[in-house]
Amino acid sequence: MRLYPSITVDLYKPYPIVVLDVPQNNIGRGAMVTLTAGGAVVIPENETVEVYAKKPDGTKVYNTVIVAGNQLQVAFSPQMTAVDGILQVELQMVDSAGNSITTPIFAVRVLKSNIDARAITSTDDFQALVDALAEVEELKQNGLKGDPGEAATIQVGNVTASEPGGDPEVTNSGTENAAVFNFTLPRGEPGSMWYQGDAVTGTSTSGVVFAGSGIDNAELNDMYLNTGSGADRGNVYVCTFAGDASTAQWAYRQNIMGPTGPAGTANAANVAYDNESSGLAATNVQGAVDELNQNKVFKKTYTNITTDSYGFFGISELQSDISNGYSIISAFAKDAAFDQNGSNAFPVFSVNNAGGVSHYGYLYKASGRDITVLSDAFNVTMVVILAKL
Repeated sequence: MRLYPSITVDLYKPYPIVVLDVPQNNIGRGAMVTLTAGGAVVIPENETVEVYAKKPDGTKVYNTVIVAGNQLQVAFSPQMTAVDGILQVELQMVDSAGNSITTPIFAVRVLKSNIDARAITSTDDFQALVDALAEVEELKQNGLKGDPGEAATIQVGNVTASEPGGDPEVTNSGTENAAVFNFTLPRGEPGSMWYQGDAVTGTSTSGVVFAGSGIDNAELNDMYLNTGSGADRGNVYVCTFAGDASTAQWAYRQNIMGPTGPAGTANAANVAYDNESSGLAATNVQGAVDELNQNKVFKKTYTNITTDSYGFFGISELQSDISNGYSIISAFAKDAAFDQNGSNAFPVFSVNNAGGVSHYGYLYKASGRDITVLSDAFNVTMVVILAKL
């Protein structure tokens, strides 16, 4: 609850003194003061208004007053009603130039209260001064607030690359409120090139020239990886002196080859060809390849095979192959005597008593559509396609 009775104080009439009655230690009381000058209402516009009060015990109060419409709202602080007796109240108005006008004193009769539970010890109370000092301190820290300025704009202008190692630079080709920033930015240093081969070798940590490297323009800190098959495989080198192949120097840095892995576990290999299982059971890949080479379809060449005057021949080595289970798939003969004029020769192998192909037979000559048995002796080379079926 707030109790603010209205009173009128005329700036020209100090008497009679207006008197208000207020119980001691009351909070929420005050006065709505209408200022007049010769009967005309005065409303402070650009002035600050404070209340100055002197208590019966001589202590003082200095607080701020609020301008509310055409009246001044004077709040009685706890210190103003802390002592019973006559409280002398005076209002002060100060403009921005420092001019000060005070009102005639009006009295507030503080009536003694029997309630002591919340009794307030009377002291000086200069809250208005404290507030003013705080405002001064804030002004010292932040300064006076000016009018809002014009909104500034920023635009990116030219962006230029400069030489590596330089300092970046930003210039404003616009105005303070419409800035156009131009940037000059240094380019980065060229990165390292990687080369590979087997021309750079060894483990010297000092620079060595390798004229056979084939590198025409090596730069400082370029890298080289030895990818050869020798002891230097995996070695990494760095260029310590730039130049062509005859001047550039390379120094060993490290080897990036990992350790040799453990040997694999032997397992039976099941090798197939012609979509059929070979039935091989080698215990490693190389063994499977060896077995396959012995069992797959393959070509075999027999040289210095002599025929008689009837074209009859026999191949003793072929007899061994047939005994090992191979069959003849195809065959042809080569000899300069009939390897011309569109003629060629082919052997016809005989069938043995068991119904299999023999290692002997007759050599025939084919010329166009004519096929005849050779009637002269020849020394020929035969190419035979064998397979184990």
